[in-house]
Amino acid sequence: MLSCILFFGSFLKLWAHTWSEPLFLIILFCWTYQFYKLNKNPEFSKKSFACLILLGILLILIRYAGIFIVPTALAFGVVYLRKKNFSKTRFSGCLASAWTAFFAFYLCINKYLSGTWSGGERFDGNVDILGNFTAFSKGIMNELFIIDIDSEDFNFLSLAGIAIQILVIIIWRYQNLKKIKSPSPLKLHFWIVAGGYLFFLFIARLFSPFDDPGYRLLAPYSFLALNGFCLILDFDQFSKRLKYASFFLIIFSWLDLLPRQNFDIKLLQVFSALSDFI
Repeated sequence: MLSCILFFGSFLKLWAHTWSEPLFLIILFCWTYQFYKLNKNPEFSKKSFACLILLGILLILIRYAGIFIVPTALAFGVVYLRKKNFSKTRFSGCLASAWTAFFAFYLCINKYLSGTWSGGERFDGNVDILGNFTAFSKGIMNELFIIDIDSEDFNFLSLAGIAIQILVIIIWRYQNLKKIKSPSPLKLHFWIVAGGYLFFLFIARLFSPFDDPGYRLLAPYSFLALNGFCLILDFDQFSKRLKYASFFLIIFSWLDLLPRQNFDIKLLQVFSALSDFI
């Protein structure tokens, strides 16, 4: 079920966009799980620690957003400090220090090779909190319904796909309310990391006005959140009917992948090409 998340329409867009985005998601999943294991393990493991350091470095190399793991590790360190768990506090501090040092080294190399720290001017100091909040609210709503809504560019099939997805979700909720288990520490950990990524992205966009948060920027958040949600389900109690409903939820999310401009012309071109082939 966890792997099926990557077949939703918005995630298929991600696979088609560039190779680095899906790779970032896979490494992020591994990093989140490994970080959870090391935090819950009472004994320190050098091998696991080195593996976690490497996964964090890969996240930073693939995308600048990967640096969110530094404040995330520091936040865990503060929690452990309040609990007077000094060994875990040092552990989190060492992780954050190692990743920060690598990121600083990466910026220095970038400055030496390109003449700029981060490949161009990224910070303008224009803080628009309300506009940023509005953009993130719209992006999160799109992610919650596994769609990509654009009110200026919409068609009937996209609307039908959205309606069917919402209907399937409502039916699933009412029929499986008793089959949802109480969240375990692992599920909560996925949600905490997802929230940490979203908060970091929100703060970063206040000072670096990159693109509006769409399926590309919010994919790590929705991927971790959906994984956490799937982990609280008791799949042994699922009926075949509900498994089919989950399957159709994925299928109808693909309707959002259809072209929204000149759809009838493009569809006619497809049929013409098929007739010529046959």
